[in-house]
Amino acid sequence: MSKQILILGAGPGGLATANLLRKKLPNEHKIFLIDKKQKQSLGLTYIQVMLGWSKPQDVCRDLNSVNRKNIIFFNSEIKKIDLANQKVSFDSQELSYDYLVVSLGANLSLEEIPGLSTSHYFYDLEPAERLHSVLKNFKGGKIALTIARPPYKCPAAPYEAGLLLDWYFTQKKIRRKVDIKIFTPEPQPMPTGGPAVGEKIKQFLLERNVGFNPNFRLTQVDSGNHKLFFENGATTEYDLLISIPVHKAPEVVKQANLISETGWIAVDKYNLKTNYPNVYAIGDVTSIKLPNGAFLPKAAVFALNQAEVVAHQISSEILGGKKPQQFNGKGYCYLQTEPKKSAAAIGNFYTQPTPQVKLKKSSSAGFRGKLKFERDFYQKLF
Repeated sequence: MSKQILILGAGPGGLATANLLRKKLPNEHKIFLIDKKQKQSLGLTYIQVMLGWSKPQDVCRDLNSVNRKNIIFFNSEIKKIDLANQKVSFDSQELSYDYLVVSLGANLSLEEIPGLSTSHYFYDLEPAERLHSVLKNFKGGKIALTIARPPYKCPAAPYEAGLLLDWYFTQKKIRRKVDIKIFTPEPQPMPTGGPAVGEKIKQFLLERNVGFNPNFRLTQVDSGNHKLFFENGATTEYDLLISIPVHKAPEVVKQANLISETGWIAVDKYNLKTNYPNVYAIGDVTSIKLPNGAFLPKAAVFALNQAEVVAHQISSEILGGKKPQQFNGKGYCYLQTEPKKSAAAIGNFYTQPTPQVKLKKSSSAGFRGKLKFERDFYQKLF
């Protein structure tokens, strides 16, 4: 009997799941991919757009391209997930499912902190492009790069942004007129990676004269007076505020009662199953608790690896005869420090008692690895 699989969200995890399932299953089994965006891009390209290295059209791909693979794409916003009746509503349509994969990512919110909506940010294409226009005309002053709240996507991104802004203004020959400071509520950069990783990143920042301020939890932005207020009582003035917005699970996921006390979807750490039959969740919308009490970082590489596990699980159940596959908690990311050099962070996040993560030296080899990751994403999934 043919099965119907619905994949909600066409980010890296959703796209990969759809592609992998299509390769594994005969065409009699229908695969639907639903996303409110018609075009998709990889998050690591947003800083490139912020700096003017890439245009949005260079890093976007049309999701309708998956239709030629016999994946049915709907460019629609999901209105309701009915788990009891195994149905999903979007626009004026409704689809039933035999298997559901929730890969809806994290929504960005500037409303959680008073005044934060006046900030610029680079965690999506259009805001990154707007920020580039601001940077082009910036003549000097104080830049406050502020992380609103953890968790947030790509834990390396704020530090990469700080380092590349140093390079950007150095090339413009106005670096001495620009003060760049990072403020974070966390005790160190990339805390899940451990103290050694944090110290290396702090050293990168120190060498480039990028200020690092840990344990600074933002409580208010006074845009009229260009002033930030923090929970520890400190204040600072700024000329340009760049924020990492608050990340939240999509409302439709909350309404479906999929959310745990963490604010995200809790899943089995190995097979990515939720508490509902035949319902999986992967990527940024999930929370996976690690042995040391921290949570798995939100990053595309984990969503891609989880997609392989879920596609294997579903296809095995439908076709039979295959051994279970488990998500192993391994992943990596790249911290770009200058135009053609990146430091690779590689780790196993499921090790006991703490994750084992190593941050390599920034190198041209690391940059080539980052380019390959980007190239593979676009070539294999569209």
